[in-house]
Amino acid sequence: MDTGAHKSWIPDFDDNSPWRWEWWRVGLQPEDLFTTLAAQHNTVLCCIQDDEAFHHDVSDAAHEAENVDDFHARLTCRCEERLQELRKAWDSVAIRIVCSLSRAFGSDPTCWSAFRHLTSNHSLDSIVLFFNTLLPPLTPAPAEELLLDTAPVSPSIRGS
Repeated sequence: MDTGAHKSWIPDFDDNSPWRWEWWRVGLQPEDLFTTLAAQHNTVLCCIQDDEAFHHDVSDAAHEAENVDDFHARLTCRCEERLQELRKAWDSVAIRIVCSLSRAFGSDPTCWSAFRHLTSNHSLDSIVLFFNTLLPPLTPAPAEELLLDTAPVSPSIRGS
């Protein structure tokens, strides 16, 4: 399972770095920002596969395993295989997104910026940000409609 750094690079933490933080005050090392701290405080567990696909992997591993240790070792290998497959698929999808964005959004800087953020961070907030750029802006409802859609409101507030 992938337990390494959350970034494929570790930045320079010199005095002028935008990544500088007061790590020495709390007894840590600067690179802990993208390793242990990220794993503990900036990570959420997410399933790699849907339930059906995972069931197939578990069934295959159970069928082939000699014992519980072998079973877990096979599932660990299968997990790494699935992660590699997803990384390869992401590379292909990212190229298709670039082509689609070019046709659909031209040079819209908001969409391109969100896509660059997504491809460099692979974080949940970057996914939300990117998909948000694909949607039309929300149009706020008139104040009176908002009041009527909520809990009972005094008639004087509605203007009645």
